[in-house]
Amino acid sequence: MSQKKLHEEIIARSEADEWEEARDEWTLHDIWMSDEPQTCLCGHHPIHEICVIRNRENGVYTDVGNWCVNNFLGINSEQLFSSLRKVLVDAGASFNEATIELAHDKEIVNDWERRFYLSIWRKRSLTGKQREKKLQINQKLLKRFTK
Repeated sequence: MSQKKLHEEIIARSEADEWEEARDEWTLHDIWMSDEPQTCLCGHHPIHEICVIRNRENGVYTDVGNWCVNNFLGINSEQLFSSLRKVLVDAGASFNEATIELAHDKEIVNDWERRFYLSIWRKRSLTGKQREKKLQINQKLLKRFTK
């Protein structure tokens, strides 16, 4: 893993020519977990937790590993991946609020599903129908955030 290589790759895809300014151009656009090993812009291989970042200035998208996004770009994606890992282990567990909001922003869940999920995600006891709907939404998110 090379911090220098990551800096070079981000600057090459940015409008700014200096790291501090270039870093500030990027936002988290999406996340996904890969079954197949991927390579981060920094050169680290294998990575499985992928962050799609978008440059606000020029519209460029690129994939970066979760670790680099958190540590070098200062974008917090760990709470999203933590939630995703939890539900991968236990399909009945709940995604956290940040993940549901991202899913809503990406139109993976609709307004009703978002409101429903946020109303039950911390409840310990669900009715049969609530549990069924939650599992259905969980499967939809797992299908979308894993490849």
